[in-house]
Amino acid sequence: LSAIDWCLKNKMDIIHMSISSNKKSKAVEKALQEAYNKGALMIASAGNRGFYLKESITYPGAYESVIAVGSLDNNNKRSIFSSVGKELEIMAPGEKIYSTEPNGYGYRDGTSMAAPYVTGIAALIMEKYPSLKNIEIRNRINESATKLGDPFLYGNGIINAKKALRE
Repeated sequence: LSAIDWCLKNKMDIIHMSISSNKKSKAVEKALQEAYNKGALMIASAGNRGFYLKESITYPGAYESVIAVGSLDNNNKRSIFSSVGKELEIMAPGEKIYSTEPNGYGYRDGTSMAAPYVTGIAALIMEKYPSLKNIEIRNRINESATKLGDPFLYGNGIINAKKALRE
């Protein structure tokens, strides 16, 4: 809640969340909805609980105001661990991502690797089209995605930066 409040006070355009919980919080949901209503775009990892193909999107990704991002392997197949469900919105690369670690760099897997990819593309869209509102950017991301299969497993598909950045 403090982080969301800080983002609002400092007029952040995008709030990225690579965090995960199975428990819904009315206070967090309300704060995120308030941020969304004030124009912030919220993007979160969908969660890494998709092994059994049951509804498994974690919070905050499961909140209506948040874009839930799932993970793909290098063949654009859903990562076996990537959470699934009706709240899943978009997919991005999330396996074997070279990233920082406590003592340097290494390869990581997870929806927390995929969500920053979407956040970066959202920032590029925002930069190119500064007059777009958060809902318009969200729609652009979803409508320009390349379909991959069942929306329960793949949401709207893999984010397509080239198409999303076209006029």
